[in-house]
Amino acid sequence: MFVRNLLQAGDHVTIVPTGVRISLQYSENGLLEKVYQGYADNQILHQELLTPLLQNNSVPRKISITKGTSFVYGCLYTDKIYPTEGRLDKEVEYNYLTEYLKDPSKFVFYAGHIQSYAVGINLPMAVHRWLAAAGFNVLPGYVVPPSITEGTFSNMLNLDTFPFNYPRIQSYIKYRVGKYEFVSTKVKQIVVKKIKKYTSYEGFIMADIYSHDLGVLNSSYTDIVKYNIHPGSILLVNEENSIIDCYNPDKLKNKVQPAKINCDYCGKVIIVPSKGKVCCADSHCSSVILPHVEHMLNTLSAEMISRDEFMDYAKEVNHIVALPDILDLDKYKDKKFTVEISKLLYAVVPVTIIPNINVWDYFCSSCNNSVDSVKYYIQNPDKIMDDLNIDFNHFRRLHHWLQDPQNVNDVIGMIEHENIEVVASGKKFEGAPIFRGKSIYITGTFAHGNLEDIKSILSSYSAEVYDKFNTAVDCVIIGDLHERTSGRDVNKAKQMQIPIFEEKDFFAKYDIDNDLRKNVV
Repeated sequence: MFVRNLLQAGDHVTIVPTGVRISLQYSENGLLEKVYQGYADNQILHQELLTPLLQNNSVPRKISITKGTSFVYGCLYTDKIYPTEGRLDKEVEYNYLTEYLKDPSKFVFYAGHIQSYAVGINLPMAVHRWLAAAGFNVLPGYVVPPSITEGTFSNMLNLDTFPFNYPRIQSYIKYRVGKYEFVSTKVKQIVVKKIKKYTSYEGFIMADIYSHDLGVLNSSYTDIVKYNIHPGSILLVNEENSIIDCYNPDKLKNKVQPAKINCDYCGKVIIVPSKGKVCCADSHCSSVILPHVEHMLNTLSAEMISRDEFMDYAKEVNHIVALPDILDLDKYKDKKFTVEISKLLYAVVPVTIIPNINVWDYFCSSCNNSVDSVKYYIQNPDKIMDDLNIDFNHFRRLHHWLQDPQNVNDVIGMIEHENIEVVASGKKFEGAPIFRGKSIYITGTFAHGNLEDIKSILSSYSAEVYDKFNTAVDCVIIGDLHERTSGRDVNKAKQMQIPIFEEKDFFAKYDIDNDLRKNVV
């Protein structure tokens, strides 16, 4: 509970449990004369506490320090938990005060610090020794170890030597370099009125936990199972609104939230994990697939589908969604989508599997930009590494994803869908692979279009096309307009005896203009 921001290695911390923080004022004669609720600057005089404290022998009537006023700070503690909502050091504490006045015998006073105007007792170990010698029950204190974390702190306080219920802690007394400070944990307590389970837009199974007076707490359904939360449970919630503990009254002791639940959409059995978020494990379930559908539509520059439209459709197919069927919906069935094969793969395969379209460009290039080749390796993912010489580490998630037959069917179904016109990545059309294995450097301004147009035309014949010179190219093509030509690169190519062509000569040599007239409208 705020350990990382609160404590440093070498600090000494005294733990103040949930209860009633009180300050005992001893007179110059060492006699107990006043009782306050709270500490230091937040003290409220509650003199009605004095009599029950003395009658029950909860505190010493007299201490040995005289010739100056002294204050002993501590806590009236009971292990009983009351169903009160609010901060532990505010509303919950007020309720404990009321309960103490009803029956003081249920409470025990523990002292944590002394401040005296007669003597100086500043070091925490000296404080604890004095309190014990004076006859007080003493709150436990600990030296903070190096690299303190919530986990190590929790383990430290879960030892048998810790007499209170962790993490029902309302404050700390922190000692650092001879100074002390009272620090609130700011933890609040809520009483569960009802629980509403739902599935978020992202597909996570969540819970709205309704309290009586403190509104609605939103939490992962994992917490419902982990803490065994039911209507009537009493929760501890930290400042970030995260659940840190749950207490169930006797009437709920035998009730257990099952770790197996059913998806509200497809019906699949879900095992709730011990931590983290939970969702349906069927990646085709409508509860989890909508963000992926939206990514697909966005990549295809298609109109977005609303959640209501999508869920209406999902009900018709029992909430198991095949991506190609989305394009059969009324709003898409008359649309035509022309898309490069690499872009289509990027649209269909979740970005959690392959996050970068450049990876798909590389994959398609390794397939010689052949749609048939892409389909083959999608259907035979075990051959990707060996045949294409692609480092399996880059495709391990894809390989695993393609083990699901429906994923394979989704990809092939989208490639073959009648509304999809697939062109190979970077190609103007499907030409004969006459330049397969060849690399071409282009420079200047071309009559047939900009550099991207020239790249797509030459790629149609399976060429690797570059607009930056490298010594491994097989030839150089100079644009007919003779503008922005890199003379230095051309001279370097001449020195290396790399063939150099003018645009019109190269296009005539391979009858490219005729192919353009046949294949490009």
